[in-house]
Amino acid sequence: MQKLEYFLPTSTEIKEMNKEEFREWIFKASVEIPKRQEERDPLTHLKKRISNILKKDNLTEVEREEKILFEIIRFYQKS
Repeated sequence: MQKLEYFLPTSTEIKEMNKEEFREWIFKASVEIPKRQEERDPLTHLKKRISNILKKDNLTEVEREEKILFEIIRFYQKS
């Protein structure tokens, strides 16, 4: 598990944000939080992605293998 820098603002900082600042923070959080979740536990997320690929009945065996290989390569490139 990877240690990440602190991301969340304090309660006071949230209260002091105007609507536009808060809207911008919400957008940033909606992108950043999922990335941080994956960075904390990348192997579990890889397992979920591979499981989802295997569930897709509309893919051929070759397509599944290609997609799984892509995910594995992506996993090692990020490591």
